[in-house]
Amino acid sequence: MKTPSLFLLFQLFILSFNLMGQNLVPNSGFELVKGKLPNKKHVGIAYNCEDWFSSYMMSTDYYNEAFGKGEVDPKDDLGNQKPHSGEAFSGICIDKKFIEYLQTKLLDTLMEGKKYLIEFYICKAEISKSSLNEFGILFSDKANRALNLAGIVEEPSVKFINSTGYRDNKSWTKLSAVYQAKGAEAYLILGHFTYDHPYNKKYCHYYIDDVSITPIEKESPPGIKIEIENAMPTAKKETADSISQPFSPKIGVPIALKNIFFTSNESELLSESFLELNKLTQYLNKDISTTVAINGYTDNVGNEHENKILSEDRAKAVAKYLISKGIDKTRIKYAGYGSVLPINTNDTETGRQLNRRVEFTINKK
Repeated sequence: MKTPSLFLLFQLFILSFNLMGQNLVPNSGFELVKGKLPNKKHVGIAYNCEDWFSSYMMSTDYYNEAFGKGEVDPKDDLGNQKPHSGEAFSGICIDKKFIEYLQTKLLDTLMEGKKYLIEFYICKAEISKSSLNEFGILFSDKANRALNLAGIVEEPSVKFINSTGYRDNKSWTKLSAVYQAKGAEAYLILGHFTYDHPYNKKYCHYYIDDVSITPIEKESPPGIKIEIENAMPTAKKETADSISQPFSPKIGVPIALKNIFFTSNESELLSESFLELNKLTQYLNKDISTTVAINGYTDNVGNEHENKILSEDRAKAVAKYLISKGIDKTRIKYAGYGSVLPINTNDTETGRQLNRRVEFTINKK
């Protein structure tokens, strides 16, 4: 394999720089230390990390390899994790009695109508007794000094939802979304918000690293794709064991496809969906006596006519993928039903997220 030239690497760097602007999150990797280096490895962020603070008098956790004996080592009480990059990272605790948040003032206010790429990394601490299904980012024109330790009840500006929970306590998971600014957003607050219902699970702790908000300066040209997971569940990491598990749907029983991702309010399949769809493809290739019906559904937000069109377009996108993998189009039917036949309430974000789905049903010819 040929080694890329320095000129080619430089051109790719220039292209990516033109597509994405400056990161507006100060000290995004938590590397800059405030004041003298503490003797402890695990300290509070408000007094020891530049630019970051919490919403309460209680201070969010902060870890830095420069502290203590020179290595990040929170294993005494929370677990054992290395930074995603650099030498430092932060952490938030979530409990019935209190919920911690990370907060910072952006380097510049967001511009109305402009799109921004949001990214950050999470990892659950080993000591955690439960898992979060949702993270959120709340933008504000001023700092949030909450008095209610039980959490911020305001609905976040951007949500990152995983119905099965963010459970990985070994490796870092990237969460990303594209956000269109309303204008004048000056502060970022990151954590778990209780707008839907109070937190009633057992204690959990999550590490946070490499938070970025970058303006999208131009639309991506062919071959350059920006990952979008706005208000959609983040893809669950697939291991060799989970991939090898039997895929044996029951005849005539509708099954919601898991780990299927679309751009928000669009019908374009994201590449994170292909692993799940390949399992369905393998099953259909193995049993050619079967047909498949693909049905799309949405929540009840917005215009019902547009919802029906969107649900059908998404079902069609799944059908087209199966056809591209060699499945005879005469074996495939697809339809969209909009918000009819919900499987959960539409009164909560969690319920609406479950109602936004694509189902398949295996039938015999």
